[in-house]
Amino acid sequence: MRFMAWMSLLPCLSLAGCGPTLPTFPPAGRDAGLECGEGDSGLGACDVDEVCLDGRCFARCDSGHPCGLLETCSSEGVCVAGVRDAGAPVDAGPPDPCASVTCDPSRPICRGGACLQCERADQCGGPVPICDVGLGTCVAFGPPAVCSPCNADFDCMGGASLRCLPRSDVAERVCLAECPVEGCPSGFECDAAAMLCVPRLGASCTGVRAAFAASPCASDADCAPLGAAAGAGLVVGACFDPAGGDARTCHLPCSDVESCPEGRTCDAARGFCL
Repeated sequence: MRFMAWMSLLPCLSLAGCGPTLPTFPPAGRDAGLECGEGDSGLGACDVDEVCLDGRCFARCDSGHPCGLLETCSSEGVCVAGVRDAGAPVDAGPPDPCASVTCDPSRPICRGGACLQCERADQCGGPVPICDVGLGTCVAFGPPAVCSPCNADFDCMGGASLRCLPRSDVAERVCLAECPVEGCPSGFECDAAAMLCVPRLGASCTGVRAAFAASPCASDADCAPLGAAAGAGLVVGACFDPAGGDARTCHLPCSDVESCPEGRTCDAARGFCL
């Protein structure tokens, strides 16, 4: 009987359909997380802008190839998750010259690192109603003249046809003459866009007045609107002593005799009117 029992089990050992079957597994394949490899690994290469590290592709990074906002550039030169990277540095431009300046109540406005009393007419009044925008100072009415500070056309009324207009490129509001048919006087040229006579060679009206008054100066900045930069009313080299001493005064730039106001000559060696 025992023999017959063993014989009855033989078909189950040879036939797959007899009783429960053993589990089967698919052929072993590569890790789905692996992306790259070398040699006979069967894995491909990364893109040209990627690096293969430990079987995975990482974006390459350097000074010219910044990482994304939520990544950082590792010591291997690849982008990995980590400290927020703002990307390539953005040029913020020159620092604000007023950032470290504290102005007192008498001159509360900062422009170009200089403290001003006013920038508009409504900030002046009483005996000094005119805002000399170039110098940021409240001043009294004066005789109407070309380049004199003003609040409105009324302040420029006189014998000449003058208008009170802003010169935003040099931070001024001054009386200017309309371009006559015969041309602007010496020291001035016609601004074709505005049809107004303006100082030649980039000079400011503040500089014109300083030169006519032979104002003493310690630097070129004393012969220009407060806070002005080179090319915006600040003429480099305008403050000097013609005699070579320490008695320096303001002068207007010139390229020829026509560049100087009437009664002045052009010192070609220095490039300024004397």
